[in-house]
Amino acid sequence: MVEGPDCCLNASTVCNFLQHATQSTSIKNLIHMSQMIRYEGVRRYDYGNAKENMKHYNQPRPPLYNLSSIPTHVPMFLTHGGQDFLGDVPDTRHLLNTLVRTHDRDNMEVLYVPDYAHADFVIGYNAPQLVYEPMVDFLQRH
Repeated sequence: MVEGPDCCLNASTVCNFLQHATQSTSIKNLIHMSQMIRYEGVRRYDYGNAKENMKHYNQPRPPLYNLSSIPTHVPMFLTHGGQDFLGDVPDTRHLLNTLVRTHDRDNMEVLYVPDYAHADFVIGYNAPQLVYEPMVDFLQRH
């Protein structure tokens, strides 16, 4: 339940996923994920002190990612769930407000699934109908 109370998982799917689909990651990736949860904004990796950040970014704090640099013609299908602790509703709303100001709205679609937590989007038993089919339809239109 680290990522929220999943509504749509079954035990056999979770076991199979954990046995065959897990991938390793680095400690640096995990630290960066925790930084993005703790700090405001979507920032580059924080090296922990101004001197190290200056070496990498020429500034004492890591810069925000420039979301306006995403090409506006690129189709963007964004999903989020009401029970997702990793990408919670307020953070997602903030991200959407930023993207809506810069992205072509005709090339963007948002799907909100109120009962979904983080893992439901990947291995939820009803994800094909609720998420994948609308995403494929969107991509075929674009």
